[in-house]
Amino acid sequence: MSEKTKILYVEDEVLLGKIVKESLESRNYNVYHVMDGAKVLDACATYAPTICILDVMLPHVDGFELGKRLRQRHPQLPLIFLPATTQPQDT
Repeated sequence: MSEKTKILYVEDEVLLGKIVKESLESRNYNVYHVMDGAKVLDACATYAPTICILDVMLPHVDGFELGKRLRQRHPQLPLIFLPATTQPQDT
């Protein structure tokens, strides 16, 4: 039996984070949810995820900056960015 994919999910909105985490877990993924950009690097080091999903707008450190830092420390870690844009000028 293979090990579950480990997802480090970074989202600061509580309700959205809960919904996405539960949805991924129902599909047999292990999910570690972090809500603060300042805690992502430590979480990545201890959790050792298979993939990282990053919200772009985060407190303390934005998702793009986190992506750069993660890429420096973990060059092979796949990153997915999820911008939560709702305004036409944001797209």
